[in-house]
Amino acid sequence: MTNLKGYTAQSLQSYDFKKDFTTNPIFLCFDGDGGIVSGDDTVFKKLGKSTLAGWVQNEGLELFEVYQIDRANRKILFTKSRIGSVGVLPGISDVVGSFVGDATKISDR
Repeated sequence: MTNLKGYTAQSLQSYDFKKDFTTNPIFLCFDGDGGIVSGDDTVFKKLGKSTLAGWVQNEGLELFEVYQIDRANRKILFTKSRIGSVGVLPGISDVVGSFVGDATKISDR
């Protein structure tokens, strides 16, 4: 997935939504009942044909991420929310975000 654009709202900024993006490509791999997202150590569960959902809890921090493939429009939908950040990662904000990116299938080689 590339060209990921959307909005995030952070607790340290009064949860005011601001435009956000990433230029780094992200790779999704659906595998059996789970999946892998490059650069993310969250454990993901495959829900249906096109959805990966991951949840992490660590010393009060709770993170929930969902990746979905809109196969008809060749888009990736990504949502993320994290609470409890300050207790585990001082100076890091709680956050909620929603993004859309371009989906490209990598051919088997």
